[in-house]
Amino acid sequence: MSGSSLMVFDVAKRRTLASTSFATLVTALRSELLPMFNNGAIPIPAQKARLTRIGGRCPFDATLLSFDPWRPNEHHCPNCQRMFMGVEHHDWWAMGAQLWVAERAAQAAVLYLLTDDNDCLALSLRILKELAIRYRSWPNIDNALGPTRPFFSTYLESIWLINLCHAISLLETGTIDSNARDILREVRELIVRPSRDLIARFHEGRSNRQVWNEVAILSASVILGEHEVVQKRLKARSGLLDHFANGLLGDGTWYEGENYHLFAHRGLWYGAQLLRVLNQPLNGENERRFRAGFITPFLGVLPDDTLPSRRDSQYGVSIRQWRFAEWCELGIAHSTVELQDKPDQRLAGILHRLYDDTLIHDQQRHRSSTADGERNEPAGALSRASLSWRTLLMANADLPAAADWTPTSICLPQQGLAVIRRDGGRMYVALEGGHTGGGHGHPDRLALTLQLDDTRWLEDSGTGSYVEKQLHWYRSTLAHFAPLVNGASQLAVPAELVAYEDRGGAGWICKRVIGLAKGVNVQRTIVVADGYLIDLLEWEADHDCQIDLPLIRKSSSDLMDTWSAADPKGAGGLEDGFDFLTETQVLLEVIRPYVLNPEPRGPMEVVAYDATTPIQIWRAQAPLPPGQGIGPLQWLRTQGRSGSITGIWSWNISSFNVSGGVGAHWFAEIKTKEGTTARHSRNECGWHIALTAAEATSSIELGGVQGDSLALPKIEHGNSDSAGTPGNSLNQKSNVIELTRLSQTDEQLRKLAGHPIKNAARFKLGEANYVGTEQTWAEADEPVATIQVGVTVHSLVIDVLARTGPIIIPNFHEDNALDNERRDVNADGVQIHVGRKVGDPWSAAWIVIPDRSSLPNARVTPVTASSSVIETHWALAEGAWVMRCLIPLGDLQLDTDGTIALEVIVNERSSDRVRRRGQLVLSGGGGYGYLRGDRTDSTNALTFRVPPIVLTLV
Repeated sequence: MSGSSLMVFDVAKRRTLASTSFATLVTALRSELLPMFNNGAIPIPAQKARLTRIGGRCPFDATLLSFDPWRPNEHHCPNCQRMFMGVEHHDWWAMGAQLWVAERAAQAAVLYLLTDDNDCLALSLRILKELAIRYRSWPNIDNALGPTRPFFSTYLESIWLINLCHAISLLETGTIDSNARDILREVRELIVRPSRDLIARFHEGRSNRQVWNEVAILSASVILGEHEVVQKRLKARSGLLDHFANGLLGDGTWYEGENYHLFAHRGLWYGAQLLRVLNQPLNGENERRFRAGFITPFLGVLPDDTLPSRRDSQYGVSIRQWRFAEWCELGIAHSTVELQDKPDQRLAGILHRLYDDTLIHDQQRHRSSTADGERNEPAGALSRASLSWRTLLMANADLPAAADWTPTSICLPQQGLAVIRRDGGRMYVALEGGHTGGGHGHPDRLALTLQLDDTRWLEDSGTGSYVEKQLHWYRSTLAHFAPLVNGASQLAVPAELVAYEDRGGAGWICKRVIGLAKGVNVQRTIVVADGYLIDLLEWEADHDCQIDLPLIRKSSSDLMDTWSAADPKGAGGLEDGFDFLTETQVLLEVIRPYVLNPEPRGPMEVVAYDATTPIQIWRAQAPLPPGQGIGPLQWLRTQGRSGSITGIWSWNISSFNVSGGVGAHWFAEIKTKEGTTARHSRNECGWHIALTAAEATSSIELGGVQGDSLALPKIEHGNSDSAGTPGNSLNQKSNVIELTRLSQTDEQLRKLAGHPIKNAARFKLGEANYVGTEQTWAEADEPVATIQVGVTVHSLVIDVLARTGPIIIPNFHEDNALDNERRDVNADGVQIHVGRKVGDPWSAAWIVIPDRSSLPNARVTPVTASSSVIETHWALAEGAWVMRCLIPLGDLQLDTDGTIALEVIVNERSSDRVRRRGQLVLSGGGGYGYLRGDRTDSTNALTFRVPPIVLTLV
């Protein structure tokens, strides 16, 4: 085969299979190309794809609009059946169209290679040539995530480039004339090389998107014959091999959760094929994890054949889609063809479940596929004719023998998925907690999931559109059935598995989080028995703290209950969730235990909760899963330095009693309708259930304990760091910048805005402080700024002189149509962030904009709820703008030694852009500014000390 081959396969064998086992697939794939044969129009977008808040989504219910490559100006909502038009939808369609066209180039190349179809050859060449001519016409500007020309995110260009590289490789594997080879040489120089080099400029570390970037760079380098580049890139930190070794956890799952496992693993599949071409096939632990990755998404599937909506997943994703069937086909082929092993019976069982021949097959399910950019479709009937060109090249000739396998109880400790199933999988109970999931993780440790058949009592709502404000709700702890402390979403710390065992008649899951909030350790135990579930939440803290535990959605309280409107007062962060609640009420008189009335009643007869400490019951209207509007939510609130909350979910008990004890003193007594009494308690070895039925006694001992102790570690007062909460390893107290009390008064400082301040700390920001996007500091016309920091008796004074070009800001009433960020992040201006110490969350932050309409005052947007009112003054200077901010010193949370952490960021935007171009950061630059919005952590903030003489006067 050609030196540019990207996959290993037997051409002669695949040609035979194309006319036998896969004849119907060949017919289906060819039919998708028919409109473009004989110089038919190719739907290549003229414009660059653009991400906006409304583009591609129904404005009524936020449903993702259907994609049709042949209808660029009419976009159908599959939910409400309306049709929509508009430039935002057209720009979103451009993304799908680009990917669709690139995939058809590879698809046509495969069909030519295996069937000698000259129409397919001509089409593949025509697509490649047309894209080569147009590539430079799409500007690399205003991107949402990384440099790219046709798209708005680098990883999309990577998927696009991989398909184009495969088209070139497949064409060159077959017989083509000199004219075709000339076209492919031109494509190499006009697309493959510049696109590869553009992608290589941007690195996303150990991200699912970087998997695709790495495979695209490697594929392009092979196509270009640059094998030294390939070997160097393979061995690089966060390169392809590193993603196999460290992106996949020990259980074979991608660390960012099921949704990103599906995406990353498919990218890794391309990488695995490429490694075989390079005679460096996977082996050992990398091979074991990769192979396990084919089955892991199905291990946690819900009773209605949908995937859990964990982390940044879409809600209600059905496995009855063509891409899941192909996933099984490729997984079976990997083990049987490449490893000469027996097919995985679990994959075989899922595959036969998907190829249900009692349903009417839709042979064209693949027709709107946008390469490997996932588009979830409604569940449907499938056959091999529903799949893609990858199946045609790599799948086995024959389906494996039917295997009777359905998911059972499962525990994947690293991924954090622990499931107990009952009644043949109809009852599903899961306790969340493992790896945090990185940037796509949610603060959902110790969340409980409970589903019976299609009724979802407790569930994860997943995530809606990334550009809608409600994204912040779905990323809050309050949106999950998980504990939150002091009204704030959980810290990003992993959960550990304490115990897991399922013995059929009874099973349990116990997990804990050390440092769920600062100085707070929390543990949750779920016991599933015959007809009921026990939910035990315990906490230990070094201070008196508030614990909120969301309880249920499908319920209605007794009409005799007395509710009163009240403010639950969350911590104030946008992703704490409380800002999204409406109609909040508290129950004035709580009868304990508090019994909720489930709706619909059905099999769930009783839900009851109590705690060792005083409780309140709150209710509100809150967002439901994406596209479903709002609905009821109830949660329990209690307070104490330590304590426990116990819940009983029953579909078959007549009475229960809970001791109200803590730790080893806790017990519960349950009596079923059949007359069996079960006394539950915990001991050093696990969970003990003593059973009495009539005169007979027996017991169940649940083990599976992972550590040395089942007891939740206590925290000594004032010693939270030793209990495992995130420490302050980067605290820069050793590099404290001492402030001197300014001689000027606040009134004088107002008049002197823009002039040097005597005795102030002064910093010049330039190239070393720059965080860019598509352009380097030099390409961005070398923006600079000077920052002065000082202190008076009344104020912390921050002075900015910025030379970043003409001031570009949105109008005051202008909405940010691009994403869910605040309007003024895409403007010239300043971000100020202050906190008690380095490493802690910010206590206050502001965006301050030089708005001509408000001269001499600036436009101020508070970023946190606790941000005080600040005084601002700004003016135009020669080739610059100047600004002075006076922050009330009494409103700041100084550390005990008078120090404060501070970050100042100067945002700059050029007149030819709609997004921010870059930032000058006081603590230092480097990296890229994509998706930062108004966010920055305090890890690298500078530490300033207010002089003692000022502190005595405040």
